[in-house]
Order: sequence, then C-alpha cells, then structure tokens
Amino acid sequence: MAVFGDLIHTYDIRQSQEDKATVPIFYEPRQVRLHLSAEDRKRITAMLDHLGLDGLEARRPAELSGGQRQRVALARAMLTTRPLLLLDEPLTGLDPTMRREMILLIDALRREKNLTVLMTTHTPDDVEGAADAILRVEGGRVWSADI
Repeated sequence: MAVFGDLIHTYDIRQSQEDKATVPIFYEPRQVRLHLSAEDRKRITAMLDHLGLDGLEARRPAELSGGQRQRVALARAMLTTRPLLLLDEPLTGLDPTMRREMILLIDALRREKNLTVLMTTHTPDDVEGAADAILRVEGGRVWSADI
C-alpha cells in the first residue's frame, strides 16, 4: 500500500485491512523507517498546517474522524508533483465551512503548482467561482458545460 506515492516507500500489499489501519497517516519516526528528506518533512508539515491537521502526523487512520481522514487524503494528493490531479468527491464528509476552505485551498494550490484538477462532486455549487470550467454529467452524458 503506497501511503504517500513518491514520498513514502511501499508497504507490504499482503497486509490485512487491520494491519493497514495501524500504519501512521504520515510518519512515526520511532516505529516506521521512512525515507523522507528534510524538505519532504517540511512540505508535509506545511500541508498539514494548511489543512488543520498539525500535530496529527503520528495518528493512525482509525484514530481520526471521517473529515480528518478526508483531509489527509487531500494532503497526500496535493503533495504529489504530477501535473494532473484527479479528485473523486474529496469534500464528502466535510461540513460546509470546511468544504469551502478546502475548495479555496485546492484552488490556491492548483494555481501555485500550475495543476490541472479534475474533481467529481455532487454539490457543484461548492466549486462555482473557483473552477475554470464546470461540466454537468447525468446518465453518462454531458448535459451542460460552463467553460
């Protein structure tokens, strides 16, 4: 299981779901030997601060709320260096205030990193004003496009 894509080594894929639930969300220096540079740790810490997760680096997924797990997934995705970011309903489980904050953060980071973001959402109103284009899909067909 890749915890952090390029930043963190791959764990044994034969681990059970219970074993995977005990892997810290980012790193725990005493128990997991990860190969992170000082710059990687700095980027992770900054992203956690952005998402209101500072101080939770060593927590295991089972110790986080649903909203915190969503933000961890978003942090992992935003720390990649790929030019295209695919987000499948990244705001699910977040309250309206946190959803708006995440949209603003995603927008700021995509502009900063010059990323193309393709996001699915059941609440397109959340992204209006931040998205360059919105496609509405129903029944597998594009019904309208605000480009």
